[in-house]
Amino acid sequence: MKKFIFSLLPIFMVAALCMCLTSCGGGDDDGDLTSGGPQAQQNGNDNNGQNNGENGGANNLQIPKHIMNPLTLEAIGNGVITYQNRGFYDAYYMIDNGEAHIISPDTNAEIPVSAGQKVTLWGNNVTCYNPVTHLCSNINCTAEFYAYGNVMSLLNGSTEISREYAFAGLFADATTLRSHPVKYLLLPATKLSDHCYYGMFKNCTGLTRVPNLPATTLASYCYHSMFSGCSKLTTAPELPATELASWCYTGMFYNCDALIAAPELPATELTFACYSSMFYSCDNLIVAPELPAATLAQSCYSGMFYECTKLNYVKCLATDMSAENCTGNWLYYVASTGTFVKATGTDWSGKTSASGIPTGWTVTTASN
Repeated sequence: MKKFIFSLLPIFMVAALCMCLTSCGGGDDDGDLTSGGPQAQQNGNDNNGQNNGENGGANNLQIPKHIMNPLTLEAIGNGVITYQNRGFYDAYYMIDNGEAHIISPDTNAEIPVSAGQKVTLWGNNVTCYNPVTHLCSNINCTAEFYAYGNVMSLLNGSTEISREYAFAGLFADATTLRSHPVKYLLLPATKLSDHCYYGMFKNCTGLTRVPNLPATTLASYCYHSMFSGCSKLTTAPELPATELASWCYTGMFYNCDALIAAPELPATELTFACYSSMFYSCDNLIVAPELPAATLAQSCYSGMFYECTKLNYVKCLATDMSAENCTGNWLYYVASTGTFVKATGTDWSGKTSASGIPTGWTVTTASN
């Protein structure tokens, strides 16, 4: 049995915070990229779509006008969508642009849907996580379903993520989630918070395409375990970030068995454990992304390609590897032969095979 091993185990102290799991199924329309989504007519409600009623119908409640392209769940088969609202404020849903319903804080909405029906979700929260109960909101489905549209509709259409764990575990263990052939799930925020996407799609085993991640400045743990266990994912999103944070990419693609292409990693200034276990056990990854950083940080590459059994090409331009555990077991159990491209004058002889250059690999020097 494969184990998710880090050199620094305290990260697991927070893993339990995003394990709110339920089964569900559903959808709503107007969530494609060319549509603004349903427009709000408040009919007496304020612009945040708030309503003081209990769970259930709210006939005069509509999606606020400023929330464009809201998060939409579309049922592929008949089933039940479950949304666990763990935020401090109300969330709302509509089926096929019909009557709006309120999901009060710390309650679950079980929404029966038929194939083709669409459930639109929005809310007034600043995070989908409750720091008192340490529970995260979760979407799941008893039938196969699509998710598309802007996930920020759950945060009242905000353009920034300001609170930690905002979307942590949101689709965790949603094994029935599928990627829509032409519509996309949007995660447009460029200002992130600590743990904001932690484990967001963990174990979504039917996901084949993932959202773009446009942020160039990251926050601690922001993408930690985000796609862990997404076993059908073949390609990764572009990762343009150049300002990293501690643990930001740790375990991001852990056990993504089908991943064959890694994203470019352009950052040249690294941080504590930033890439640790990032591609752990990606069995079909053959070529590592180029690693341009000259100076390594503590545990930055620790376990990065651990058990990537087909990996046979690495280009690492590091010249200063004095930081503690910077490459600890990073190439453990990779292909028995391969090519390692190193920077001119860099001496790897002081590192063991799994923590340095694997035995049996050909070593070449990068040309400038």
